[in-house]
Amino acid sequence: MAALKTLISEAEYLAIEEVNGGPRYELDEGELLEMPSASAAHNEVRDEMSFLFRAYLKRKPLGVVISETDCRLWTNLIRRPDLMFFLNETLKGVDLFKVPIPAIPEFVLEVISPSESASEIERRLRQYERAGVRMIVMIYPEDRFATAHLDGRRIEIDESGKIEIPFLPGLELPLAELVKGVPA
Repeated sequence: MAALKTLISEAEYLAIEEVNGGPRYELDEGELLEMPSASAAHNEVRDEMSFLFRAYLKRKPLGVVISETDCRLWTNLIRRPDLMFFLNETLKGVDLFKVPIPAIPEFVLEVISPSESASEIERRLRQYERAGVRMIVMIYPEDRFATAHLDGRRIEIDESGKIEIPFLPGLELPLAELVKGVPA
């Protein structure tokens, strides 16, 4: 006999108080998902990506980069990407003090941990695509490898390659630079 899933509403999800150090959650089409704490290696990759984005945005203030914040992709689907980028025009009229962010990012980064299953990763990728995220990058730090998903294409990037974002001209993110703090 299959186990029954208990689904909750978005309002019930938003009423859950996450205490510092306590469990973090996402809402996956009504299913409450507990998210494990990120490893130091995971945070190193995310923080390096954020640093490179912020340096670029100081020169070209085209938008905003945000880490680890709830984002509503659609009703009852709230994800907390490791890093998101929004163009300025996407955020016109959006209250950034409101959680979850009620806008779809142009770019999402997910740092993939060894404990995540292929089906979980694929589901998240398809949800981002369905919501209208223009580019999704999945970095696998232990393997020193990344995939970029753009316009229905999957682009594989090895450690000698770089992530290029077509709508952010001149921003090049060398994968070796992003994973340099991760033990080989």
